Amino acid sequence: MKKNMIPEYPVPQVKDFTELLLHCENKYGDKTIFRFLNHKNEEIVITYKQFHSDVKALSTYFISKGYKRSHIALIGENSYNWILTYFAVLCSNNVIVPIDKELFPADVTKLVEKSDSVAFVYSDDYKDEAEINTTLNLYNMKNFGDFIAEGNELIKNGNTTYEDIKIDPRAMSSLIFTSGTTAEPKGAMICQDGILKSAMGIAMLYDLPIKSMLVLPLHHTFGIGGGVVLAMLNGGNIFINSSTRKLISDMQYCKPNVICAVPLMVETAYKKFWEGAEKKGKADILKKLIKISNVSLKLGIDLRKKFFTAFHELFGGELKLWIIGGAPIDRTIVRGYHDMGIQAHVGYGTTECSPFVTGGIEKIYRPDSSGIATPVNTLRIVDNEIQVKGENVFLGYYKDDATTAEVMDGEWYKTGDLGEIIDEYLYITGRKKNVIILSNGKNVSPEELELSLQLIIPEILEIIVYGENNVLTAEIYLGEDSTEEQKIIVKKAIINNNGKLPIYKHIANVKFRDTEFPKTTTKKIMRRAIKIGDN
Repeated sequence: MKKNMIPEYPVPQVKDFTELLLHCENKYGDKTIFRFLNHKNEEIVITYKQFHSDVKALSTYFISKGYKRSHIALIGENSYNWILTYFAVLCSNNVIVPIDKELFPADVTKLVEKSDSVAFVYSDDYKDEAEINTTLNLYNMKNFGDFIAEGNELIKNGNTTYEDIKIDPRAMSSLIFTSGTTAEPKGAMICQDGILKSAMGIAMLYDLPIKSMLVLPLHHTFGIGGGVVLAMLNGGNIFINSSTRKLISDMQYCKPNVICAVPLMVETAYKKFWEGAEKKGKADILKKLIKISNVSLKLGIDLRKKFFTAFHELFGGELKLWIIGGAPIDRTIVRGYHDMGIQAHVGYGTTECSPFVTGGIEKIYRPDSSGIATPVNTLRIVDNEIQVKGENVFLGYYKDDATTAEVMDGEWYKTGDLGEIIDEYLYITGRKKNVIILSNGKNVSPEELELSLQLIIPEILEIIVYGENNVLTAEIYLGEDSTEEQKIIVKKAIINNNGKLPIYKHIANVKFRDTEFPKTTTKKIMRRAIKIGDN
């Protein structure tokens, strides 16, 4: 594919968050930016104009308290007040430190201390995690009405500190701690220009529909960058989902066109549909309709919305696109969505790239790839490792020059992920740190084997492949209700599959576990927590 074939939809050119807010208010004004249901199940609507006003007031309040380039920690469930805090801290020229709400209190304190935060903003549900940090200035979101009123009063009386602030878009504005699947969390220093450029890069690849639903945790760059900033660039109407338990019901309520999500959400929804079809005895009919539909598509006739109405209604009836990232996904599910008329585009990104690196193209269907490089960054492959250069690349790790030096080669960020580029499309093959080196010198990517086994053996819910005593071991979770008969079937299938692989990729040992693998809060399996040698 030639570069000039890559679509580049127009996006506003803004370099910091104050410019983004000003652009959005001027262009979208009284249009809705956020919708959400309150505790009484009443819908609350916030316009672009109101959001900008609230950010100005809260920013002015923070400035009046003496914060200047200060580090301010933030914890809480996804909410309007969380987003408001994030924007207000950045627009008051301070540094936001988003904290994972699923961490234990001791781990929260550790990250707050590591980040050198001087203040802590929190929702009432997480006051215990926040209030143990008694040396910090604490701000409970339940008091935001008073804070905003105080900020507005200052503005009314002539305070212009918000307008007077000069923001350096290339200075650290966010300190994001990585989830730590293979090591201790590191603080990635992200700038406002990086977050905006990253979102702009994705926006250039898509003619984004207007209605979206925010489902990703906001403390991750994918959540704030994809769920909020990306939507704002296109004047999006964002419904804030408060809990993954309400994912389907909220989709049916707000009827989104597009959702940024991690694989677990996409896979769970897909499997729920097929489980329902099986119970109703409609699965075989659906499979036949898919075959007919696929033949019709090749002839230029799209029958998917008509054939698979129940599938579309599960997601509210108007969903056109999943933008997926954060972890590997079962590609049969990506194909399954396409077969029934919903695009599921898998991209690639990292916290250190703010986070987007690649995205799909709507009219080019390559379900096994992770898309093309966005227009704001460049990719290269060095010794099978994916490396990224661009203004979206982070500024380094906080107070950790040695680790920063390890991951940078001049302007190129060494991701640690393995892949190849074919016709400008990126294909992920594994994680460099996870590569198994056998005594014969052969290198094996465990992810490659894990994904292939999950594709051919549907009984496998979770799998990790690792080296043990110089041979490959597969540790597998089949579910809490798995039987010995199922384990025998799976083991035989793995042995049969060995015959299709080079000898050095053969699985020699198979272990079954009774519980799920330990995971990060983004639902990635924590390989470092797996004790090799235990049964």
